[in-house]
Amino acid sequence: ARRQIDLDAPITDYLPWFSVPSNFEPIRVRHLLNHTGGLVGAIDRSPDIRGSVYALRETAAVTAPGTVFSYSDAGYQILTLILERVVGQPFAEIIRQQIFTALGMHHSHATITSAIRPQMATGYRSLYDDRPLHSSHPLVPVTWFEVRSGDCSIISTAEDMAKFARMLLTEGKSADAEILAVADWQVLMSAQIDGGWCKYGYGTMRRSYKGTVYNGHGGGMPGYIAEMLLDLDTGIGVVVLCTEPYLRQLSMQTAHLWRSAYLGNPISPEEWTIPELTDVPNAAEYAGNYRSDDDSFELRAEGTSLSLVYQTGSVL
Repeated sequence: ARRQIDLDAPITDYLPWFSVPSNFEPIRVRHLLNHTGGLVGAIDRSPDIRGSVYALRETAAVTAPGTVFSYSDAGYQILTLILERVVGQPFAEIIRQQIFTALGMHHSHATITSAIRPQMATGYRSLYDDRPLHSSHPLVPVTWFEVRSGDCSIISTAEDMAKFARMLLTEGKSADAEILAVADWQVLMSAQIDGGWCKYGYGTMRRSYKGTVYNGHGGGMPGYIAEMLLDLDTGIGVVVLCTEPYLRQLSMQTAHLWRSAYLGNPISPEEWTIPELTDVPNAAEYAGNYRSDDDSFELRAEGTSLSLVYQTGSVL
């Protein structure tokens, strides 16, 4: 679909049936790419996304397009349908031909189906969905469902994702193919909108951690977490694929340690410690909001730290 989709065209140029009540100018393709369309996050996770995109007419655009960053999987579901209409192929086949095959990513799929399930690691979640997570809680397999859209349907391996990361670190090229023109790569990796906690481009976000700016993206499905971080200055990349539960900032800390080792920078013992899950700037606002019916545990706040305290005295 290279050069076949006009990023400044309204969505209705490609999907005439699309509609969302709005008091603003039309939402354009570009706005979907950087999550500034003013749309809701998502409506449905059914395998056929046409119903959930059609149902957006029951919602409303809440901000003028291009003005406010608000992450929307619904926007990427719309992009999936636009891509399929322009190219005339299913999304999974487009990604297979134009990205996976070109990069030698032979163990990756752009669809989550029951046929592929035996190849996947089992995703887990806590047995209890009525209380904060604790290390003593048993884990159970997550509910299975199928997905075929561009917002959350990539299955891959660490080796394959390293090939994808390497392509992004080398300005859109691999040893055998040019996936992106340099000008397109620069647009993809640049910051288009300030989202507060990140600066977002077109499917990539920029965040700082311990003085280093990383490009990349993370995401999750029930039972699974993945993140890719790229340091464009050194050419260092990190991909983390894991099942839940997930330690906050694990990928950031891994990238920092890998970069430090690569540059030969000293690493203090403290830097090998993953930050506490409960360290938040507004901890006091949460204290007392969570307490079990039998008073077996509660949340307490001290400074910026939240603690989950059980009757036995254990603290998470």
